[in-house]
Amino acid sequence: MLSPHLRSFRHPAEFALLLAVIFFIPLFEVPKNLLLVAYAVVWIANRRRGDWKANCGGRWDAWDTLFLVWIASGYVVAMFAGLHRNEWHGIGDLWRYIALGWLLKRSGYGEREWRAIYAGVAVSTLVATLWGLAALTVPHKYAGIELHSVGHVNHSAAYIVISIGAVLSGLVAYWPRLSPVARFAGLFTLFVFAVALVVAGSRAATLVSLIIIVLMGALWSRRSKAVLLAMALALAAFTMSIQTFDKDMQRKNELARASPNPMLNERYPLWHQALAAWREHPWFGVGIDNFDEIDAASVKRWVERRGDVYDPAVYAGSSHAHSLYLTTLAERGSIGMAVLLAVLLSWGFSLLRAWPRQTDPPLHWMLWGGAASALVVAVAIGVVNTTLHHEHGLLSLLLLGAWLGSRPLRAAHGTPAAA
Repeated sequence: MLSPHLRSFRHPAEFALLLAVIFFIPLFEVPKNLLLVAYAVVWIANRRRGDWKANCGGRWDAWDTLFLVWIASGYVVAMFAGLHRNEWHGIGDLWRYIALGWLLKRSGYGEREWRAIYAGVAVSTLVATLWGLAALTVPHKYAGIELHSVGHVNHSAAYIVISIGAVLSGLVAYWPRLSPVARFAGLFTLFVFAVALVVAGSRAATLVSLIIIVLMGALWSRRSKAVLLAMALALAAFTMSIQTFDKDMQRKNELARASPNPMLNERYPLWHQALAAWREHPWFGVGIDNFDEIDAASVKRWVERRGDVYDPAVYAGSSHAHSLYLTTLAERGSIGMAVLLAVLLSWGFSLLRAWPRQTDPPLHWMLWGGAASALVVAVAIGVVNTTLHHEHGLLSLLLLGAWLGSRPLRAAHGTPAAA
């Protein structure tokens, strides 16, 4: 039975499935995937009633083409991959997060749905973060906090930073309309996320979270000096907490300074291996999810074929190259890299063209802030870690899809609809 609140939405069962997907993204793998398939099936069934074109968000546009090319590039890369093992299976990850963003882009949801989606992101990440923090109190083998489905501490920290941007955008945008209980809940959620980042000790995630806070403060300074002051105080408190309590980050900095490659540290051999793979297979790479299939013998052969001397200390393998860009180059080659850059540039251009104005409604500010935060995390943390895949991809494309899907509603309100 659906609650009266859910029944008030345009497609209650469909939207209930979407909220369930959002809830399970950072928590459990199997329910998330099953619910995503169920959501897509119900979404299509609902749009087949009446005028299909009108129900599916109108005419085909540039973003539809880009989403299609993005998915198709996975098949092209798989057909011509330099290695053959997981490349066809890896396309499934592309389908999951691109399809979610694409369905939201053409969903036709209204303001209540978009607000509920952002609330769902806050709740799901809060539950996963509290669980991760609680897990630190019992014996464990991993370092730092880990969200159950997201995994490694660096990936979990990046996921939390995306959520910080979404929650902060929604909280600030709708603050005057929120009840005292809702305001407290939002502030408590941000506090838990901040504690998790301190525990995580991720330098990249901490830096990018600070950048997002500064970005939001600078934007909102045009509408409210009180918000700017509040964010400045929060920024100061967060920075002081990092300096005082984040011993793990201090330890990482000391290890980096003692390393032969202090800027890259353990990433140095991984990046070299990624570049070696790309030079050997420049157009289509070794195939999606095949980076860990690269062995030392192959790298030695590739390096010596180019006339260079192979030094085993300079190369190392892993499940990915710890960089969005180098992982993409190694696994998908220049073709995949071109598609990725087209997506990121189009994403940024859509946000720049619809830069929030003082007169824009809260919905515009919230959705713009969430999509911008996801892009900043993908681009900036992507330099030193592989973002925009698995849970990162689902959350990021959820926020991008919400931004693109709200275009008709924003246009009806007289706000910039460029996307």
